[in-house]
This record gives sequence, structure tokens and C-alpha cells, in this order.
Amino acid sequence: MKNKITIIWIWHDILDDRIYYKQAISLSKKYNITLIWWQWKNEKIWTDENNIHLIEIKGNPIKRIIKSIILGIKNKSDIYVAHDLFSYFSIVIIKLFKWKSKIVFDVHEFYSRYPIKSLNFKWKLTFIIFLYIIKPLTSRLFTGFTGATPEMLDYYPSTKEKEVIYNFPPKYLFDNIQSNNKLNSNYTYLVYHGWISEDRWIWNMLKLLKEYTKINPNVKLLLIWWFSSKELEKHIFKYIKNNKLQNKVIYTGKLPFKDTIAYLKNPVKKIWLWLCNKVWQRWKTLPIKLVEYLYLEIPVLSSSHDKYFNEIIALNNCWIWVNEKDINHQIKHLKELESNYDKYRNNCKKVKDNYIWKNEEKKLLNFYDKILWT
Repeated sequence: MKNKITIIWIWHDILDDRIYYKQAISLSKKYNITLIWWQWKNEKIWTDENNIHLIEIKGNPIKRIIKSIILGIKNKSDIYVAHDLFSYFSIVIIKLFKWKSKIVFDVHEFYSRYPIKSLNFKWKLTFIIFLYIIKPLTSRLFTGFTGATPEMLDYYPSTKEKEVIYNFPPKYLFDNIQSNNKLNSNYTYLVYHGWISEDRWIWNMLKLLKEYTKINPNVKLLLIWWFSSKELEKHIFKYIKNNKLQNKVIYTGKLPFKDTIAYLKNPVKKIWLWLCNKVWQRWKTLPIKLVEYLYLEIPVLSSSHDKYFNEIIALNNCWIWVNEKDINHQIKHLKELESNYDKYRNNCKKVKDNYIWKNEEKKLLNFYDKILWT
């Protein structure tokens, strides 16, 4: 009989690809998996896995924590896994009722280096309680920790089992998605995929677009995701209108994973923009999109301060990094990327299979084998 793992997350959506499409599906090859999750939008999963049992919870965060504890206790498991701060609280309580069960925390946010001062009171209080009270008192209860980068695991007990599970893309998902053919091959598309906010340099991207159209009028900006606030959205669209860029900007809003990849598999020239403020907790993270774009063979114009960006770029010569505040420097290298697009795309193609989920899956399964026998 297969061992059972219950995975709980209370903040991320079912379509979070690290949790469902990577870890849950990989673990279901060897274990019976129960997922206790919160669906914050009516989006459907598009794969069926026989060994995965889905249990949806609703309500505000406090209600979801309480429900997840009750469900976790009812669904007896050999291992319980938490994926966010709220589910961390849940499985600590579950552990008190299921003392023989093992608990694991998957760390894929840089909580210990989060800019707490910039958060509203509710989130500031949540982070302070977690970092200075809950974590020091409870981290010894955990059997092990997985993390998206080595640095994320530095803040947890060294005596515990640890494994770095990088957010590399699941090849089968990407290969099974077809292009939606919504992009025009006569244009070069500057792509931004992620929260649209000032610290992600949306104003810089618009200025870059405006200036670059003087060099190449056949360029457009594709924005995939939501704005960080309604106020920012209003100001951005006002700027677009005032500068006559309406025909140069495509805004899709947040798309399901499958639809996002369908956009990005269009056989047209695409250059990803990653121009962000230098923030410590971002410096040593490895955004999922980085390796997804590498796998999709899309060259990137990147800020120079991201540690893992720099390492992958330097190692493989597949992208270019720039000074995120120097528009002339960006224009110069954007022109270089566009002029030598096939060279950079081929460099991505040569190394993309070095950064796929299959390699991480082996580490993940070995880690949970160890946890069961610890």
C-alpha cells in the first residue's frame, strides 16, 4: 500500500505550477496525494492524476486555516507538507494531533528578507509573528525543508533534512501546449509577465517602448498579469493614451498557465523584459519565469543585480543584462538582441534541457523517501 502525503496551501492557487504541476504530480507517481487548497479564481486544472485527491476550502484566511487543520487531522497521512505561511501554521497544529506523522515546509518565498516595512498592517503583523515568534518556536518540529534556492534554506535548522528543488519547467506541459497564433510575425514583441508595478519598472518599460519605436516602429509591448493597484492601472493607461501608444501595448490581464504559454509559443520575435529595483530578497531568488523563458527559447533583457540571472546568462550567453536605470544602455542592448535574435535563441535551445523539472523530480522523490525513514 502506498504511503500518503497531504499537501496544504492556503494562499496560492491550485494552478500554482510549483505546487500542483510539479511537486504534486511528481509525488503522485510514488505516493497517494491529498491536496487541501484554496481556489481564489474559477480556474480548472487541465491534467487528471489518479493518485491525487483534491479538497477545496473557502472563506477568509482564518477560516481556511481552521478548515485545513480539521481536514488535515481527518485525512491521516504519513507526511504533511506546507507551502505558505498560513499552511505552516496549520501543519504545526496538525503535528500536535498526529505526532507520529512527519511535517515538511516548502520554502519558495524569501520570508526572512521580505521588505516588512513596506507592507500594510495586516501583512506586517503576519510576517512579524511568523519570523520572530512562530518560526523560532516551531521549526524544530519539522522533519525537513525544501527550498527554491539554497539561500532560502539558510534560515531553518541545519540539523534537519534539506533539499533545493529548483523551479525548472515541466517539459511535458510546455510540449503539449500549442501556440494561439495571436501575435503578428511582422512585429517584435517586448514581453513582460508578472505583477505590473512600479518596483518592476513598468514606467521604464513604457519609456523604453516609446524610445525604441523611433528605431523600430514594428515593436509592441505584451503585458501579461494584473496591475498592483487600480490607481497605477489608471495612470499607466493615461500615459499610453497621451503618448499615442495604444496600438503598441497589448494587455491581457492574468491568464491561466496554459493560455500564457500559448501566447509565448507564438513563432514571432519575442524579448522578455526583466527590469526591477535592486531588492535584497529578490537578489537571491530564482523566479519561475526565468527558466520558463529559457525553455521557450526567448532571449531576455535583464537587470544586472539578480544573482541567478547573472549566473545562467554568463554560463550560457543566452541573454543580456543591463543597467536597469540607463535607458540608452537598454536601447543599445535591445537592438543587439533583436539584430542577433537567432543567435541568442539558439543559445537558449542548446542548454534548455539542462534546466527542466525531470532533474528536480528525482531529487524530490529521494528527499521524501528519506523523510519517511527519518
